[in-house]
Amino acid sequence: MNGCFFNCFIKEKFKKLLSSGALSLFVVCCIFVAGFALTIFSCFNTVAALEPVKQHSNVIVLLKRDITGDEVAEVGRKIAAVPNISNCEYYPSEKALEKYKYILGGLYDIVKEQENLFPEAYHITVEDLSAYDETISRVKAIPNVDSVSDSPEVNNI
Repeated sequence: MNGCFFNCFIKEKFKKLLSSGALSLFVVCCIFVAGFALTIFSCFNTVAALEPVKQHSNVIVLLKRDITGDEVAEVGRKIAAVPNISNCEYYPSEKALEKYKYILGGLYDIVKEQENLFPEAYHITVEDLSAYDETISRVKAIPNVDSVSDSPEVNNI
């Protein structure tokens, strides 16, 4: 008897909701909230999807090892003069070595006394990615530039 009472009670309440329109309003609100949540999620997903493109515009220019301080400065001026480069920041080899201090652990003191394994470098930002290849070709053509890397793994140096 109790089970029938409960089932009948639910059926009656459901019929009243349908006839009053409250259920329709509830469904519309649920659809609106779900759509809003999906829109917000899509926006965050788009930002995450564009992150590799942003990283791709950051490039490291590695210089030749036997370069003098004056030549390093000259290379920096020439890189900064290349069209489509919005930022050109000198990154000394000592700074790269310091960054890897935690990885080297106890070997850091030994490595620090030896010849630095990291070359002098410039971190640059390419402004317009549609002209990326042309910009990188111009940078590679500068004397004393050894290589150019746009790999995200290398760019974390």
